[in-house]
Amino acid sequence: MKKSLKFPPHFDRKVNMNLVKREVISIWIREQVISVIGFEDEVIVGMVENFLSSPDLDPKEMQIQLTGFLNTKTAKFVSELWQLLLSAMDNDGIPKEFIEKKKEELKAKKIEEERIFNEIRKRQEMIQQAQQAQQQLINAQNEMKYESNNNNNGHNNTSQPVGLQVYEPGQAARRTKRARQSKWDTDEPIKAKDYNNNDNNNSANDNNRNNDNNN
Repeated sequence: MKKSLKFPPHFDRKVNMNLVKREVISIWIREQVISVIGFEDEVIVGMVENFLSSPDLDPKEMQIQLTGFLNTKTAKFVSELWQLLLSAMDNDGIPKEFIEKKKEELKAKKIEEERIFNEIRKRQEMIQQAQQAQQQLINAQNEMKYESNNNNNGHNNTSQPVGLQVYEPGQAARRTKRARQSKWDTDEPIKAKDYNNNDNNNSANDNNRNNDNNN
């Protein structure tokens, strides 16, 4: 059957699995099986792992045995797997394709992180500018209030002479009335005292005149 099938030329190269990191290849095998048949099949994955553990590893025989499971996609699957194994032997056990893919992922991740960082920095700058504009508005309002207060104080100082008290309507009349009442309250006792003194003096004069007459 091998003679009736056509195989790619890289199947003629031998693979030493001791130079390949099996865990890296196993991840790829599971992903490809799911991609081909639509779900994870432990039977197919186990068959491929057994083939890779064989001391006499033959990719042509692997393709023939897997055809009943992967059908028309078998040849592509085995061909890509063998290329990865050959590449892994030349790159410290990891296929070069995986290394390049990892680099691209790291590069894309770095670009995304830089994009997020720049977005955050722009937002912070916008917030800072908004805060500065708000502070400038507050300062301007405070200056306007300060100038308004100074203008009002200057107007009051020019319209009212120093030392002159300004009363509201009716307040001056009430103060005058209280002042007059206070004056009468202090004057009346004085007048009553004067009347008493005059009476006493008159009585004393009468007594003196009587004494003179008797003598």
